[in-house]
Amino acid sequence: MITAVAEDAARAGWRVTVVTSARGYIRDETYPAFEEHDGVSIHRVGGARSNRHSIAGRLANYLSFVVASGWKLLRLPAPDCFVVTSSPPFSLALGWGFKLLHRSPFVFVAEDLYPEIAVASGILPAGSATAKLAGWLFGSWLRCASAIIVLGEHMKGRLLASHPRLEPNRLVPIDNWHDGRLLMPLNRTATLPVRVQYSGNFGQGHDFSTLVDALEKLRGDARLCFQFVGGGRRRPWLEAEVKSRALANCSFHNYVPEAELNASLNAADLCLVTVARGFEGLLVPSKIYGVMAVGKPVLYYGALEGDVPALIRRHNIGWVIEQGDSTSLARVLTEIAACPEQLAALGANARRAFDAHYDRPLATARYLQVFAQTAKS
Repeated sequence: MITAVAEDAARAGWRVTVVTSARGYIRDETYPAFEEHDGVSIHRVGGARSNRHSIAGRLANYLSFVVASGWKLLRLPAPDCFVVTSSPPFSLALGWGFKLLHRSPFVFVAEDLYPEIAVASGILPAGSATAKLAGWLFGSWLRCASAIIVLGEHMKGRLLASHPRLEPNRLVPIDNWHDGRLLMPLNRTATLPVRVQYSGNFGQGHDFSTLVDALEKLRGDARLCFQFVGGGRRRPWLEAEVKSRALANCSFHNYVPEAELNASLNAADLCLVTVARGFEGLLVPSKIYGVMAVGKPVLYYGALEGDVPALIRRHNIGWVIEQGDSTSLARVLTEIAACPEQLAALGANARRAFDAHYDRPLATARYLQVFAQTAKS
């Protein structure tokens, strides 16, 4: 997402410099140390190459990136507006340090909330000294930000609840988005079997137990097939459950390159989205905007509160099922299999809402407005 912001800022006449990792996220790619891309100067730094699926490995990668990027930033001119994102979480310390060193105002883009996610995942025990110290540190860094971009009103509420000393007017909700020129509906009528797809990250903040129990109840229903595309810490568990329960109507696929994403999403008739209970407001799955861009309805199951279920209800683009209610999830899937024609109207609603609210130019313009106001300050 931040790539699109940088590109559109450069097109708008901003001089944009990006410091990022030389290592790819999905595969073990390595990129050049420097390049110019669409008017954006990109500096890439090295760092630890530990196993990102382990806590210790991920922490080593985070900290080494912060050190390497901090060293690179010291050798670059001070910006008018410094932007840091929550990936990795400790990047927020760079904004704090830069403000002290250069008095440069900074914007923090909170795509996920830390350390709250670490507590919700069980990585940090709730109420522990470590969790309290992390909360105090992040709160101190956050209060130094000129503006904090969050991914919705519910995330704003969670952040203010965790850090009541933050000034609410500094928090700016901006929904995530996708590029409607790259993702678009392809003509395809839903027929049997109905293809139900989960595409993206299989992370700790997603619930798959409810889904597996629903699949068990749907055993033998040849009108439905399930595609799982992507990777993450929870995918091996899901694959093992599908295998041990002998659920034959499921297939697993690796992440697809960006150039193939439109075709991959359009292969589905219905797309699954989930946010596990306890993670509502801490993260917002960006996959839902890609699903809307290709005009597919959404079947959401998980926490009933949060920005995602509110979006689905507001635009009438699918169903919302509570986490743990596998009976209702199976019932909705059975009803869809009995009448797949109902999917077309919901899919049309999804693309219509996408065009009106979640296309790339709309969102990046809001980001640039925040940056301009910050630079003036």
